[in-house]
Amino acid sequence: MMKKAVVTLLGMLSHSKPDYISIDGEVKKIFADVAEKDRASYNFSDNLSEFSNKLSQERYINTLSLLIDVFKDRDIIPISTQKAKDIQEKTLKFLKVDSSSLDNTILIDESNYERIFQKISELLQDEKYESFIVDLTHGFRHLPILMMVNLIIASIKDLDKIEHIFFAKEIENGKKYEIIDLLEYIGLAKLSFVLENFNTNYTVGNKLIFKNEKYQELVDGLRIISGHILANSIKTLIEGNNSLIKKTIKNLEILQKEDNNIATFSSYIEKIILHLEQIEALKNEKDFIKLFELSKMMKNREYLLNSITLLNESVSLYCAEKIRNMTPQISEHIKNYLEGYRASDYELAHQSKNLVKLENGFRGGYLYDDIIKIEIL
Repeated sequence: MMKKAVVTLLGMLSHSKPDYISIDGEVKKIFADVAEKDRASYNFSDNLSEFSNKLSQERYINTLSLLIDVFKDRDIIPISTQKAKDIQEKTLKFLKVDSSSLDNTILIDESNYERIFQKISELLQDEKYESFIVDLTHGFRHLPILMMVNLIIASIKDLDKIEHIFFAKEIENGKKYEIIDLLEYIGLAKLSFVLENFNTNYTVGNKLIFKNEKYQELVDGLRIISGHILANSIKTLIEGNNSLIKKTIKNLEILQKEDNNIATFSSYIEKIILHLEQIEALKNEKDFIKLFELSKMMKNREYLLNSITLLNESVSLYCAEKIRNMTPQISEHIKNYLEGYRASDYELAHQSKNLVKLENGFRGGYLYDDIIKIEIL
């Protein structure tokens, strides 16, 4: 059976604190044990209430002793410098708390960023652990940043690998803390990545999964839109009264209004909404105009092959439109040709472009030009 683990970054907060006394008129610095009444109180936020009833004490010196108390059924894996480990070993001994979890400590050299990153990555990929809760409370300097980057990567690979990311938010200096979950910020980081990529080049990752259902619905919509745009199938997107583009715009507007965290990405969202509205506005335009406008959009995002393909189709449709409307006789002939020979609009557009391009050299299947003489060949 796979295990679950709690990973914590050890800090320097110990069972003693500096104090000053006067001896023979001289002030000296000493270290005094922290009395129980002077220790901090910790509470879990409402969305972590499942852990609140596991607290056996009202006050703790730091989150290491709290985690040992709450998660008796999990491996606790500290990440620590040797100095921090020594301090916490003494602290647990003072508290008369089992210190065996320190045997799992992953020791780091705080100056070797690359090696720290590698060790964290290896831990989070350890297949003997089903999932992790990560505590960042006592992380210092670059450690929380390196950890968060690894957590984003782990979340992309396996959504359920990271259960929670604890951080003790200070409510009252040194006295009262609320343990909150930062996991939602992982989702926001991934969402930011999706929005920026869509704005830049339409690409949306196929494996990005979110715990937030609204984020997931939005990203799924953008992924489908991206696929249609890159496949040059814009008509599929905008046909019907309840098109996918309309739904996606609505989802973006709802998130922007109801989710306070989304305000961080307001510029990304507004840019996407504007762009999708420009595509949606093509709905009532002629097909050659739709393709021409989309061709310009693709050029602006440096999809040059897509742009040229769309431009070529647009020109073909434009030629067909102009020839069809030259006289009622030509219009009727083209109608009969399409029905009688079961020809496609694509074939009609292709021949129309060649007729304009080749003039007398044209040898097509439905007409040639001799002051618009019509003949079925």
